[in-house]
Amino acid sequence: MQKDFVPYEQSLILKRLGFKEPCVALYSAAEKDDNKFLWAAYTASSRINSDEHLIDNSYAPKTVTAPTFSQAFRFFREKYELHTVIANHEDELACLIKLIQIVDDRKKQMQYFLFGYDACEVYHDSSNIDKAINKIKKSGDFSVCAYDPITDSPTTLLSEFDGWSGYTEITEEQYNKFIS
Repeated sequence: MQKDFVPYEQSLILKRLGFKEPCVALYSAAEKDDNKFLWAAYTASSRINSDEHLIDNSYAPKTVTAPTFSQAFRFFREKYELHTVIANHEDELACLIKLIQIVDDRKKQMQYFLFGYDACEVYHDSSNIDKAINKIKKSGDFSVCAYDPITDSPTTLLSEFDGWSGYTEITEEQYNKFIS
């Protein structure tokens, strides 16, 4: 049955990419060593929602959900619009690894922007970016945009900029702070 689940290493990467779907199993690191093992919902029923028999990534520290390959491929279809056709079970892991590589390559091409003249002035004039971000967020006079040159058209970026008199490129980490 374990062959139906994404391996531990790829489950960790899926979690990093934003996989948050509840699963019926998880991987956990043992306290005394790094041996990972699979907890299936039926063996850990006292530790999960007994109504749904599902586990999510907030379950416990040092754990990661163990999605089925079906869940993983659905995640890539819905979040990244990447569609696959798998001929047989032996190809699932290779295909999953390739999808992860595609998404990681895409993330390297992403661009993040801060819009607003005053916001950009505060951003550039500050020696402490975290304080600048908090100050800009308090003002409310800004906008941010995540631009994916692979899936977004340039007009998407232009429409996001429309009405703002200044812009600057920011990091993904800074973008995430602005939207949190």
